Amino acid sequence: MVVTRDRNEESLQVVSMEGQETVVHHPSTKQIYSFNFDFSFWSFDKGSNYASQEKIYRSLAMPLLETAFEGYNACLFAYGQTGSGKSYTMMGFDDDERGIIPRFCQDLFHQIAEKETEQNWLQLGNKHRATAATGMNDKSSRSHSVFTLVMTQTKTEIVEKKEYEHRIISRVNLIDLAGSERCSTGRTSGERLKEGASINKSLLTLGKVISALSEQNQSRKKLFVPYRDSVLTCLLMVQPFNVVDVEEDNGKRK
Repeated sequence: MVVTRDRNEESLQVVSMEGQETVVHHPSTKQIYSFNFDFSFWSFDKGSNYASQEKIYRSLAMPLLETAFEGYNACLFAYGQTGSGKSYTMMGFDDDERGIIPRFCQDLFHQIAEKETEQNWLQLGNKHRATAATGMNDKSSRSHSVFTLVMTQTKTEIVEKKEYEHRIISRVNLIDLAGSERCSTGRTSGERLKEGASINKSLLTLGKVISALSEQNQSRKKLFVPYRDSVLTCLLMVQPFNVVDVEEDNGKRK
């Protein structure tokens, strides 16, 4: 998934989108590069194909909520360099500019009395998140934000006139990753430089984990997945990045 965001430092519009295709025009060499994604969202100006916060939520996160109710685990994270709009996409602001996480919670808790409590915890966690100014962003996220929901459903089935209760437990991780950036472009030093190195290391580990899981899925062989190489991937270790395995027996899910 790709979302465009313009920057104000004498920037030129070099990206265009059509359906699932993203086209990048190199201003110096005049070369054109074309990329295909599952989703491409236009956000440069509010034209006919503009992707609002609601459109992005309905396209990406709402299907995860539906599968979570079916007992599947789900994980969605925003990745990109500092200033690309990750926190805006995941958290957003008020009203129509709410991001994925508050919209997801609203749909999940709209019939539950504890909705206000959930919102209070979400705001508290967001306040404790570390931010600092860098050369790329005056309020750059210097920490990963992991919002985890564990859903437990108790269902009753009647078999041969007897009632049996069983639980369906699913886990949803909604993650706003800290911005990735090169030291030179971020123009950081001292403590900010150390933070950047730590962030880039954890993002590198995340990439290794995803690559290992992808290779494992294709080869159908058990491979070593380096979850424990960073705190971020350790938090996600209990839940695979893809949909949990489901055993089928005569059409019934175990």
